[in-house]
Amino acid sequence: MCKLLTTTTVMAALMSGAYAEETSLLPSLPGHVQKSIAETRAACREAGIGDKVTSDEVGLETFALHGVHAVLIDPVRLCGGACIAGVNCSNRGTRDVELYIRKQNSWAKAPLADNITGDIFISFRPDAFRGDPASRWPELHALVLDLFGGNRACPMPPAVSNAERQTRSCIARWNGATFTYNPL
Repeated sequence: MCKLLTTTTVMAALMSGAYAEETSLLPSLPGHVQKSIAETRAACREAGIGDKVTSDEVGLETFALHGVHAVLIDPVRLCGGACIAGVNCSNRGTRDVELYIRKQNSWAKAPLADNITGDIFISFRPDAFRGDPASRWPELHALVLDLFGGNRACPMPPAVSNAERQTRSCIARWNGATFTYNPL
């Protein structure tokens, strides 16, 4: 009876998704996301930056949003920091960065501003690295990012000159359902 209980317990854990949390991140992502990551990396290799292109989980940023596992997928980070127009960026240097949140046994896409340009700086809560055994991922404090001018998520003040309208630095904070944006 004890052996049957152990087998049953193991099977229940496997079916509940507990096993998925222990395996690597990339295979747990939805198939279309894995395909997009592979295509982005292949395109960057073909563009001649093969030595910079990442593999496996390198280039995927993981953290917690209010205690829930999340992953940020940035085409520039997948290609070792290179932005190549027509490959992983637009001709303006913007790209579509995706964010997925773990919901039970699957990943759900979370809303994130489009037309991101430049570097994305990830800020973690000050207490995120104090060794809390309950948290496997550091808690996100904010994202600091540049949005291409005219983005509604982080609007420009009316008195800004045309030269300054190219990009807008913003602080993005998660409120539990979406990001809120404030000019930097």
